Amino acid sequence: MLSGAVTSPSVQTSNIEDITLVIGGMSFTGWAGLTVMQNVDTCADGFSLSAPFDPTNLKLLSSLRPWTTCYLFIGQDKIITGFLEKFDTHHDGNMRRIIVEGRTITGQLVDCALVPGAQGFGFDNMTLVQIAQSVCTPFGITVSNAYDTSPMSVIIDKSETVFQFLNRIAQGKAVNGVIIPGVTKAIAKISCDGLGRLTVLPPYPSGSPVASLIEGQGPYLGGDSLYDTTRRFSQYRIYVEGEKVLIPLGVSIDPVVSLYRPTARQTGDIFGQDPTLLATYEKGIAYLASTTIAVRVAGWRAPLTPSQDPPAGPVWQKNTLVTLKAPSIRIPTETQFMVCGVTMTMNDEGKTTLLRLTAPGSYVGQMPAVEPWA
Repeated sequence: MLSGAVTSPSVQTSNIEDITLVIGGMSFTGWAGLTVMQNVDTCADGFSLSAPFDPTNLKLLSSLRPWTTCYLFIGQDKIITGFLEKFDTHHDGNMRRIIVEGRTITGQLVDCALVPGAQGFGFDNMTLVQIAQSVCTPFGITVSNAYDTSPMSVIIDKSETVFQFLNRIAQGKAVNGVIIPGVTKAIAKISCDGLGRLTVLPPYPSGSPVASLIEGQGPYLGGDSLYDTTRRFSQYRIYVEGEKVLIPLGVSIDPVVSLYRPTARQTGDIFGQDPTLLATYEKGIAYLASTTIAVRVAGWRAPLTPSQDPPAGPVWQKNTLVTLKAPSIRIPTETQFMVCGVTMTMNDEGKTTLLRLTAPGSYVGQMPAVEPWA
């Protein structure tokens, strides 16, 4: 049963698996179900919590208000800073249940339209971060400015949401100051962090792997791999939309694809874009679509050693590195992967995490030197 206590936007607990939702100075524990979803491909992470519901719990009733700022913790680790958005109550005989859902603050950018600011829709000669700050300010959303692009001009589509607009104008724009081995230019990517900030960066994890996962050891429960060659091409070409000229502005080659399989895309937004970089981006996205690797592990934390069970390392996070050896899903040798999606769950079957993995350079168009599943 849910219980509430007065707290600050931080949690003190000795149990690294405690689930705490902090709302308006109150912390609520005792949740029976959990789902947390992280994905580098969007700008909002989400959560869902469920518990038996006591309609006489006035502390809970007074706290559960739409658009209320909330903080979700696992142990002492804050993983979501966001808003409450959905409330679902069920009553069947003596059983009452409530489901509470929310997203990071940046969820507003997924839903809401782009509206003109003080300068109207004039974003000419502004960098990507400057444009993002301009459109995010009305929502009270902070933009991390660790990386940025050169100034650009953009074409406005007033039917787009804020995220659709930012995601579109980021494509083909090189991020300055990022050093990635073997990559001369890295494309910008709009995403978010657990603190509710919008981020402008190429999803390319740095540092050491947070865990080594080995089939038959520790928290590893199983996995799946799918390699769909119909989604991948030998050439990626970028043309100017509406032009009769058949000479592409940008071309990227995937040497692994042995058949002649060209594909092309037209773009009407060439100001500030690097067509070759955009073609390289298309190659990486095609690789992501062609190769699906998902691994199921026990608990919500990375193991400190491959055999550690239950795991007691950091809470799983997107845009981190792991190594994986799983012969049953055609990864016979230990190989490094990027975590591009995380889904943590708690239900009647226990606590598990589903990790969506890809080659570390996928989002910057860097194909793996060796494809372990081939």
